[in-house]
Amino acid sequence: MSEKIITLKNIELVKLFGTNNTKLNKIINLFPDIKIVSRGEELRVSGKINKIQIFEQKIYSFISHINQFGSLTSSQIERLVE
Repeated sequence: MSEKIITLKNIELVKLFGTNNTKLNKIINLFPDIKIVSRGEELRVSGKINKIQIFEQKIYSFISHINQFGSLTSSQIERLVE
């Protein structure tokens, strides 16, 4: 099992994770094969390396979407994961 720390900078975490981490919980449920722990601006992700790489790509696509459109909904998270 591998572990990776993803640092989230220049992003309002509430836009990414939602109020009371509702969007983060949605993201966690969409990636059941990896363990995701959020601490401040860091996401600690552990699991198989290929699953971590896929997750990392998706997180950056969520951030890109927020930067482009200013928000991210739960349905957009689902669509971007597909």
